[in-house]
Amino acid sequence: MAKKPVKFFVSYAHANRVSKEQFMALFSEQTAVAKRFDYQYWSDSELTLGDHWRDEIARAQAETDFGLLLISTSFLASKFIVEQELPTYLSHAGKRCFPVMLAPIDFERHDLKGLQDKQIYRLHSTDFNAPRAFTELKGKRKADFAHGVFAQIDDWLAANLK
Repeated sequence: MAKKPVKFFVSYAHANRVSKEQFMALFSEQTAVAKRFDYQYWSDSELTLGDHWRDEIARAQAETDFGLLLISTSFLASKFIVEQELPTYLSHAGKRCFPVMLAPIDFERHDLKGLQDKQIYRLHSTDFNAPRAFTELKGKRKADFAHGVFAQIDDWLAANLK
């Protein structure tokens, strides 16, 4: 049986490029062997010399099924992300987004730019007291984090995409 294609947009701060690549490598291992969906993602690493990058980002957002938001303080501080990318996912008629805590943020002290009303994925475990961001983890815990994100997205898609 053919898997249903699913396209998603990855939003991240350039200051977090290395962490984004680590996370996406682990997340892509999960999506590569998914039973139900053929996952394909777009990030600005797809841009090539001479592209009209603003137009390409807008096109990619329009063509994808959902956004994967890799949140950090750099993400929240990015004027471009806040003004150009988040509105696509935070409006009531916007596309579905899956916010993931890539690096630690302070829910009490940081302005979450509208994400305070969204459930943000963090790894919960009995091994540590508080839920953790991806960059706070080591080894197998990073893979557990990526699998947890994948499982929740895959289950949501199975229940909501017809």
